[in-house]
Amino acid sequence: MVSIFLTAEVLGRQRSAVTALALAAAVMVGIDPGLLRDASFQMSFMAMAGLIFVFPPLQSLTRKAVGRIVGEEGAIVPIANLIADSFSVTLGALAAVWPLIAYYFGIVSWVAPLVTFFALPALPGTIIGGALAGGLGLVFLPAAQVAGWVAWLFASYLLLVVRVFSIVPPVESGPVNTALILAYYSALALVIWCGSQRKKLAELIPGALNSFSGVRWVVFPLTVLAVLVLVAAATMPDDKLRVSFLDVGQGNAILIQKGSQQVLVDGGPDPRAISLALGKEMPFWDRTIDLVVLTHPHADHLTGLVTVLDRYQVKQVLYPDLASDSPLYDEWFSIIEEKNIVHTPARAGQ
Repeated sequence: MVSIFLTAEVLGRQRSAVTALALAAAVMVGIDPGLLRDASFQMSFMAMAGLIFVFPPLQSLTRKAVGRIVGEEGAIVPIANLIADSFSVTLGALAAVWPLIAYYFGIVSWVAPLVTFFALPALPGTIIGGALAGGLGLVFLPAAQVAGWVAWLFASYLLLVVRVFSIVPPVESGPVNTALILAYYSALALVIWCGSQRKKLAELIPGALNSFSGVRWVVFPLTVLAVLVLVAAATMPDDKLRVSFLDVGQGNAILIQKGSQQVLVDGGPDPRAISLALGKEMPFWDRTIDLVVLTHPHADHLTGLVTVLDRYQVKQVLYPDLASDSPLYDEWFSIIEEKNIVHTPARAGQ
């Protein structure tokens, strides 16, 4: 995206971050359509969109606030503007990304803006040092080691910031309905558009209030509702029996589907992997699993299922009555009892 933007600058053509972002995303998705479902692609795209659309108005507001508080001149003004701009960048990206973080990871961090503010200065050193270490390593190893040490210093500072602020626990958001996420982004887009058109709206609204009937004001919410209904209809499951072997790393996870019924056998060793895999295979509006089957209480079968019990509405659990002193196994049973999930020990002949 940056390359497209800078090429337009060099050629003297009109440059637009929006155009560059859209073209870069279109090329990536054209090469691999599966990227649309990839959490990292979605968050990267939305973070850049936040920097393009949300950051500028935030920067304008914070600059005005700095001017009112510390004045327009003086040695402290550049420092105050730098701090204000850093927070504007952070909040611009977070405003666009936090619903996806809540959806995929089930948490919202209240200290994220502060963490990013302190961590941001270390990113250029980490990225440039790492890139130099990789490049120099192909031709002269001692120079690469020096570059690697520089990158290590910045990375160590970055990790220190994260460890210090990790003392503040994140808020558990639980399962997030996709309709709420779409409503949030629709509202955010409307606010951004109104902000960019505030002068025209200030002139039009007095006349519009007199000429528009009440019916026209429901066009926008009805349009959003129509889009949601179309998306839900497009993702409706058929009556075919589907068995999906989920990619969860070094472990097992199998999803069996027929119509709106789902059976999940094991959850693999990685909570994030099972969440992403289920997000790809299940309709976005369906947060219910009819039966979860645990075949063995080892971590490579059980770890992901603990997350599944937390994030999905599980109706019933089938498990082997095997002795285990694993804390993870204890946590699994405590969640089952806390949520009052029907659980049945597996027996021969069932």
